[in-house]
Amino acid sequence: MSTGSAKKLAGILSRTTGKHEDITDAFDQAMVTAMQRRGILGAVEGMPEEPDDDELRWQRVLNFLREEREAEERRKAEAEAAQAPRPQTTAEMLAAALSNANHSVMPLNGAQVLKAALAGGPGTINGEQA
Repeated sequence: MSTGSAKKLAGILSRTTGKHEDITDAFDQAMVTAMQRRGILGAVEGMPEEPDDDELRWQRVLNFLREEREAEERRKAEAEAAQAPRPQTTAEMLAAALSNANHSVMPLNGAQVLKAALAGGPGTINGEQA
């Protein structure tokens, strides 16, 4: 097909076709872009506008920073969970309460009462010798 007949055919097709819909499929967009780079196609209606290179770069930087912040938050949460695992059973809760008492004066409430009762030996309750 000669150049003249190709132009004639392109002119006829442009007059007979209606308004084009937006091209949303990524493969279709890639094909049109590849043909445009090779000079096979000119401007195609319905193609999204080319994004600005600076804007794309900033979007990549922002996405990277967002992902890094989320990863850091996940690492902190995992480190806290690994550092101080929460007891799951009653026995584990009791053992955790007994191991956390580092005070010389033991307040008599909750787990501390249980620890005082299980510890044995001399002690005072309400100021009286037991």
